[in-house]
Formats: sequence, C-alpha cells, structure tokens
Amino acid sequence: MLSLKAIFFGLILPAIICISNVAAAFLMPQSVGTKSRARLTAFAVVSGYIIGYLGIEGSLPLPPREGIHWLFYLVIAAFVIEGVLFLPARVRLFVHLALAVVIPRLILNAKFKYAWGNLEELIWWACLALAIFFFFTSVDKSTHLLPTGAAQPFVFLGIAGGSALILALSGSMRLAQHAGVLVAMFAAIWIAMLLLPRFFRTDAALPDFFIPGAAYLLVGLWLNGYFYAEVPAASAVLLAVSPAMAWISKGKSAPIQIACIALPVIVAMGIAVALSGLFGSNNGY
Repeated sequence: MLSLKAIFFGLILPAIICISNVAAAFLMPQSVGTKSRARLTAFAVVSGYIIGYLGIEGSLPLPPREGIHWLFYLVIAAFVIEGVLFLPARVRLFVHLALAVVIPRLILNAKFKYAWGNLEELIWWACLALAIFFFFTSVDKSTHLLPTGAAQPFVFLGIAGGSALILALSGSMRLAQHAGVLVAMFAAIWIAMLLLPRFFRTDAALPDFFIPGAAYLLVGLWLNGYFYAEVPAASAVLLAVSPAMAWISKGKSAPIQIACIALPVIVAMGIAVALSGLFGSNNGY
C-alpha cells in the first residue's frame, strides 16, 4: 500500500505543479513569445517529475548507484535539450542518436560490468541503441501526426499508465511509482488541454519538445523494468512501438489514431497480466 506521503509527493503534487505551470504558460500575453511559453511548460515537466522522484526515493545518491537513479538526470537532460536549447531538427536527430547510445550504458552499467561478455554486451548495446533511436524518432513523428490539443497528452497518458501497470505486475512497485508520476503529470496536462480552450478561449497546443522530452523517462523506465525487474520482452517491445502506430493511422480521425496507438499498449498489458499469474498459476516462462 502506498503511504499518504508517497501519494501526495508522487502523484498529487506533480499533477498540481504541471497543471498550474501549463495553464500559466498558455495564459501568458501573446507579447511574451512562444519560447517563454515553451520554457515554462518544460519547467512544469522537470519540476513535477523531480518532486515525484524525491517523494519516492527520498534523496539523490551521488554518484548514481542504480539504474533507477539515472531517471533524475534523464529529466534534466530532457529539460535542457528539448525545452531550453531549441535545437534545429537535424541537430536534435544527432542528439537523439547520441542519447540512444549513451542511455543503455548508463542505466545498464551493472549488466555491462558483471553480467555480459564482450561480444554479448556489443550485441545488446547495438540493438538497444537502434531500438531507442527508433522510439525517439517515432515519438517525434507522432507529435506532428496527432491532432494538437488534448490528443497528444491523452495518448501518452495511456502509454505511461500501461507502463505503470506492467511494471507493478512485473514485481517492481518502485518503478511503477515512478511511472505513476508520469501518469499524474500527463493526466493533469490532458485536463488542462481540455479546459483551457473551453474557459479561456485560447488555443492550447503543447510545444513540439514536450512529448519527446517525456520519452526519455519512458525509455529509462522500460530499461530498468526489463533488465532489473520481470517486464516481459513482448510487453516492452509493444510499448516501444506504440507511438509508431500514428504513422499507420496517418490522416485518420483522432479517435482512430488513438485506438491504433492504444492497441499495442492493451496487448502489452494483457501479456503482462497473463504471465504474472494474477488469475491463476502460471506455467510459462
């Protein structure tokens, strides 16, 4: 059972921080400029997650000792790269490739040092780097293919929610709590995107950086979940490919696009439930 402290600092407070900062960003005068709005939205994400992180972990070990500790630094990197520097598209592509190479080495340091031989670590490293780069690219594309407004945070609310459930079923409530922080933040932003146009007659669209920045944390959660918990490989793969379904549903209505992205997430959750033995003994591996 979650304590009241964990619920408040890990769910309620991050949601309050996100919805208040996002609302403030979109209610700024037009003269302030889009970059200032984008930075405030970026601050909503980084501050919300940091509060949630500290509420779960209690402190930040220096240097990081576990893969989960790197989540803190990933959200800082997301803030700087996606929400402050505003890099050109080609430069961002190169940065995402570099991150795809670096992230597995940081989070899976124990595997590289103690579990894998030279050939095995090279194979894992190359495969993970390619998979992470594909995920970053598909998330970038999906943010442009999905309708603006509430559709984007709603889609990634579903991915974060599916991740939280799968992590919980896979034996890591600690990782599930971190995913829960993302769920609370996306839920708050989704609500803001629904209410702002209705009550303030303003266009509510997330900056292009927002979803790609959150993708850094999803990658960190999935790597920790698969290699240090018991997240099924099929579930991890389905979660990672779900944003790419926006390509398949390109040009369709928003409900169809959301349904196409949700399908692999639902299947991933079903696999995790089946393998968890939640509804009976599990004879599989």
